Amino acid sequence: MPNKQSLKSLSKKYIKALVLQQDQTDCGVACLLSLVNFYGGTSNLEKLRELSGTNTVGTTLLGLYQCALKIGFDADAYETELQQLNVIEKPCILHIVNEGNLQHYVVCFSYIPPSLGKPEGTFIIGDPAKGILTLNEKELEKIWQSKTLLILSPNQNFILNKQETKAKWQWFKALIKPDLNILGLTMLLGIIATTLGLAIAIFSQKLIDKIIPSGNTTRLISSLIVLFFVLLMRTGISYVRTHFLLLQSKDFNNRIVGNFFNALVYLPKSFFDTRKTGDMITRMQDTSRIQRNIAFITGSFFIDIIILLSTSFFLITYSKTIAIITFSFIPLIVALILSYSKPIRKHQQDVMAYSGINQSNYIDTFNGISVIKQHLLEFFFTQKIKTVYGSLQDKTLAMGKMGNRFTVMNDILGIILNIVLIGTASFMVLNKQLKVGEMMAVISLSGSLIPAVARLSQINLQLQEAKVAFDRMYDFSSIKPEFIEEKITPIAFAQLEVKKISFRFAGRKPILKNVSIYLKKGEIIALLGESGCGKSTTLAILEKFYEIEQGEITVNGTPLSQLYTPSWRNIIAVVPQEIKLFNGSVIENIALGLNPSEEMNEVARFCRDLGIEPFIMQFPQGYATLIGEEGVNLSGGQKQVIAICRALYKNPQVLLLDEATSAMDRNTEQFILNLIKEQIDKGLSALMVTHKASVAKLADRIYVIENGITNVHGTPKELAMTNNFFSQLILDTTIE
Repeated sequence: MPNKQSLKSLSKKYIKALVLQQDQTDCGVACLLSLVNFYGGTSNLEKLRELSGTNTVGTTLLGLYQCALKIGFDADAYETELQQLNVIEKPCILHIVNEGNLQHYVVCFSYIPPSLGKPEGTFIIGDPAKGILTLNEKELEKIWQSKTLLILSPNQNFILNKQETKAKWQWFKALIKPDLNILGLTMLLGIIATTLGLAIAIFSQKLIDKIIPSGNTTRLISSLIVLFFVLLMRTGISYVRTHFLLLQSKDFNNRIVGNFFNALVYLPKSFFDTRKTGDMITRMQDTSRIQRNIAFITGSFFIDIIILLSTSFFLITYSKTIAIITFSFIPLIVALILSYSKPIRKHQQDVMAYSGINQSNYIDTFNGISVIKQHLLEFFFTQKIKTVYGSLQDKTLAMGKMGNRFTVMNDILGIILNIVLIGTASFMVLNKQLKVGEMMAVISLSGSLIPAVARLSQINLQLQEAKVAFDRMYDFSSIKPEFIEEKITPIAFAQLEVKKISFRFAGRKPILKNVSIYLKKGEIIALLGESGCGKSTTLAILEKFYEIEQGEITVNGTPLSQLYTPSWRNIIAVVPQEIKLFNGSVIENIALGLNPSEEMNEVARFCRDLGIEPFIMQFPQGYATLIGEEGVNLSGGQKQVIAICRALYKNPQVLLLDEATSAMDRNTEQFILNLIKEQIDKGLSALMVTHKASVAKLADRIYVIENGITNVHGTPKELAMTNNFFSQLILDTTIE
């Protein structure tokens, strides 16, 4: 029981679990991660930030609650008094106000009742910004003003660290399995080459002590010829080994990047909403670190073991005294390397993380170059680039300094050992205890033994670098995909019904509270509302990008959640508010993923049938026009025309339009609306989000979202007769 333990021992018990985090916005997820560690689980701040909806202003207790449920905790949020906190036996997260009067989170690990000489009870508090603290009841009462807390208990879905480790190992085995044969061969070749390399030390000893003193020229020549072929064989084996390693490296990198990217693209869209592009790119580049360490472990590691064993044998054979001196330095070298392991790992993590931040900053800046120039912010963003890149260089410099200090200390130990060995061997030669050739062999063998020991000791550092890179890739690859792949089944759309759905992003207030809409085959309905009311979010939910909190969505009477996602997306097409065009030709952006050369005639015929070809032929090279990155060579209206053509070319049964004509001129817009109306008459169904009364008038029904609720709906004529958002749009248009 806590009252039978000292504060010191209690503090030590929780130090390992607590995650320190100076960033105020991460204090909530740091507390949550601390409890994950406390219960022997595994996670990381990035994942918890995503699941809790943490942003630049932090997260809410609701966000932490939702996140806890998703990672395998039973969670209960309470508002209580300090007296009740005294009897809670499980660690909990408290919402407090810190010294700067800022919102903050801490972990209450335990309570120690009053004892002799201590009239007040003591709380063991884990503060991500300060570490383990002990607060008495009055001190905690002062900062715990909200009286809200979150109690967490792991359930059967909670993933223990050993389970995660096993899963990681299985993932890695699957990646490396195709390479085992070639890696085994390269390891064998490396061992043979190393063994042959020892011939030089042995030959030097025989040459000086026996061959030269004998004066036998024939023996000398034959020995040199044998040595030549031995070394030549060693060179050839090394060449073949390197060749195989290069082949393995190429295949491994292709495979791991392919698997990693394949895992990425099948993740839910919500994952990409919270990730920076540069971070994902740098994680893909981490494959080189993993491959480099695989080559080290399967090659150099075993080779160094052979060197260690064989040279130790010869050293003992030549001189036990010198062998003892050499072996006595090995613990010093190992201790030196181990002392640098943890700080070097920390520096490696920092460099990788800042590399992702830096790359994301580049991408973000280049994507926003128009805004930068419009606002004359070139100097500001240049300074920002310098600052972010400077931070990366600071982290790189810190790691370099650490590595440099380690190298110097290692070299100093090597120098001391060499001087001691040379001196000892020289005195032994003078005292006739050792021959000159044996001295040369001993020095040569020791010169290869110590570097081998150093490399073996550094395997921990090598593994740490690989583990950091591996964990960064596994973080993404282990996330549950959006769907498990199966055969796409056909759906004949008849009706879509949205019943009283509500939705919120993690840790945030509800965007949708009670939204209901109905769409049947051959209809077009419109969704109206103020900016930010949830219109686009509703479309994203219908695309199965997000899951609703309450309510029900059915397609032909079947819950949308039960439909195989590709089967549903196969019959819908979307024209989003922000058009994404790829860096290619017009035809590539319409056919999208299909072979453009094979699709050329089909796309052209399709566009002629729809009457869209005149718009496309206005481009400099027609269908072959290169539109540039993000469609930089096109106007907003031209982008929308291509996007609508792309959507209709998919031959959908349901069309979702989000302000799809907002950037078009009046004539183009009217043409596109007539075109859509024609498709509706042929059986297409459409749901359009718009802020234009002229567009909404085409709908069979209009739904107005206000305060997250669709409490106004009806035909355009019906809504025009009452006071609502649609009638106000008509009035505003008339005034204009």
